[in-house]
Amino acid sequence: MSRTGKKHKTWNQDQMKLAIRAVREKEMGCLKASKVFDVPKSTLEDYVKQFDKTSKVFDVPKSTLEDYVKQFDKTPDQLVAAPIGRRPVLSLEMEEDLVSYCLEMDRRFYGLGTADIKRLAYEIAFKNGLRHPFSQKKFKNGLRHPFSQKNEAAGKKWLKGFFKRHPVLALRNRTASQKLESKALLQKMLIHFLTFWNQQWKELIIIPQDCTTSTKVA
Repeated sequence: MSRTGKKHKTWNQDQMKLAIRAVREKEMGCLKASKVFDVPKSTLEDYVKQFDKTSKVFDVPKSTLEDYVKQFDKTPDQLVAAPIGRRPVLSLEMEEDLVSYCLEMDRRFYGLGTADIKRLAYEIAFKNGLRHPFSQKKFKNGLRHPFSQKNEAAGKKWLKGFFKRHPVLALRNRTASQKLESKALLQKMLIHFLTFWNQQWKELIIIPQDCTTSTKVA
């Protein structure tokens, strides 16, 4: 109850967050949002319009401030620590699946090169109809092509960012400077393969007599 005797309307904080998001993303106006989410219209307008004043007072870009405020579930420290810039083409889940696939191929002695990774990224983006800001080509469904249609692969900038986000991938280009290391690497892979092969034989209990062709030749 205020000093004037008027009772202030209470509102749910989570509902206010949803209302602010809806207005900032231009899904509806303040009047409709206040009714849909049951929050005071005047309070909602204050929250929505405060970006102009705040950006001037603290001398920060309004658009950047809006991006931070949209992430209500994070603390200020987490927001500031989060990377700023263009979002990756593939979602985090898609990239993690791609990383897992690459590591699994390495485990099976079928290592993927950078060209393979770029082609796989292209296929993932194409099948999911993802947008890419640099492509002008449009498909029948109206979505922009995510990567180079000519090469059917992601670009160098995407690959660089992908490796930076996932340093666990120790993939290398086969250049002349790395040929000296390839022999030692192949030896290690061969030892690992033989160990893996022997383990499979033991688990399956296979004896040489069982390994014969249709002509009974071992």
